[in-house]
Order: sequence, then C-alpha cells, then structure tokens
Amino acid sequence: MPNARKVEALSLLDDNSNLYFSIPNNVDNELLEKILKERVSGITEKEIERILTRINTVYAGIDISRRIFSTDAVQISVDGNIPKKMVPKLLNKKNGWEVITCSSECAKKHPIYTKQIIQGSDEYINVAFPSNNIACAGRDIEKMLSRYDDFSSIDFLPEMQEENESIMLKNEYFYNYLLESNDEIRFFTNNPNTFLSYLIGVNVDLRILTIAGAIVKDDEDTTKYKMKLMFKFSSNKFLKAGRAILKLAFGFSNKEVEDGDDSELIIQNVQISKEQIYKLLSL
Repeated sequence: MPNARKVEALSLLDDNSNLYFSIPNNVDNELLEKILKERVSGITEKEIERILTRINTVYAGIDISRRIFSTDAVQISVDGNIPKKMVPKLLNKKNGWEVITCSSECAKKHPIYTKQIIQGSDEYINVAFPSNNIACAGRDIEKMLSRYDDFSSIDFLPEMQEENESIMLKNEYFYNYLLESNDEIRFFTNNPNTFLSYLIGVNVDLRILTIAGAIVKDDEDTTKYKMKLMFKFSSNKFLKAGRAILKLAFGFSNKEVEDGDDSELIIQNVQISKEQIYKLLSL
C-alpha cells in the first residue's frame, strides 16, 4: 500500500475553542506531568514517566467560557512517538480504560479508549491514536479521527482542507505561530475579555480582537514564568486607551511596552506564576 500523507497534530483541532495552546515538552515537562496527575485518575508515576518521554508537543484547544476540562470543553492533539502496538498494554482494563463502541468507520479503524477523569465524577476522557506520531483526546474525538483519515489520504488535495469547516485555525499566521513553538509555550485566544480576567482579575472590555503570547520559564524564580503578550485592537483609537489600562494593570514602564503593526500592542517580560497558568488550564 502507498504511504499515507504526513499529518500535523495541530491540524486536527477544530474551530470550536477560543484558547489554543502549544506546549513543547522540553520547555516545562512539569506542566504536562501536572496535567496527567490531576486529570487522569489512578495514573502511576511509572506511566507518567513513560508517556512524557514520548511526547514532543501538546496542542490544546479550550473553551474558556465553560468549565475547563469537561468532556465538551477541551480538545488535545499530541505530536510524539507512541507506537500503536504499545497502546493496548498501557490503556487496558487493569488501568481503568475501556474501548468505546462506535459506528463510524474511522473509530473502527482507530479504537477510542475512555477513562474516568477523576474518581467519582461523571467526566470521562477519550483518547485515540490514529498514527504512531499522533494522539488525540477530548471533545469530538471521532471528528478528529475523521479529519486525520481525510488529511492522511494520498488523494487529499490542499483545496479540500481549505473547504473543510472544521480546520482549527483559518488564520494562517496564528496557525504557524503555534506550530513553530520550538522553545516556548505559545497561545492564541479570540476571547480576550475572558482571558484578561484570568490574568488581571478584572472584567474589562478594551475592544481587543485577539491576544497571542509566548511563555518561558523564569530562570530567576522557579515558581514563575515570563510571558510576552501581543494584543490586537479593533483600531488605533482603542489601542491608545488600552495601552494606559494594560500598563497600569501589569505595572509596566514604557520600555517594556511597544506598538506593533496595525493596531497591535506588545508587552514584554510579564511575570506570571505557574499557579496562574494551572488555573487557566483548570488544574
């Protein structure tokens, strides 16, 4: 049989989230370890260690207007090295996993495993492995598998992807921005008001269209991250008003704030606690 086309894990996330993260394992594997510990009931340290050694980058789409990490609020697509032959050994009944019975052809081809997220809750996480390099989890997993089958087909054409309404980010700039996050955690949101309320603790509408950013560990404080934020305003008029409010909220001087292109404001070296990031991911 001819080889399948290479599929980018990021391309499997849909448009139904409003905050997208790209988390390379080499930036801070403590974050991924915490996600696994807090959100997969009964997982052992040995299992976590085995999983983390096989993860390159985790891409996540989150609906931050809902209760984060509920089954209908998050999608995850992982780029890594997880041989499919290993999966039944890890995700078995002994470890609390079951295979879901699905009628779709893609689910028959790629088994979907399910497990209770937190013991005693009614929330479950669904996981599937369409290839040795991609793992999928969370909301609408059958649609993710269907997109994988479409995109990996040797008959697939680029114009077919453009016509697919479920492509994660129609904005090529932000898609590539997340895809190229080699040495920093990156994010993008088109729900700036909710996102800002998490960061500064105040609900405010500054007429911001999008917020993107990059996060790295703070070498001087292991409990902190340093973050770069890029705010896209609806016009230069609102940028001027928003600049003053954001400088006050984050406590910055003029040298840490600069105007970008086309109604964009950039703030450098925002110090944020790891707990704030965990809160944003509802950990």
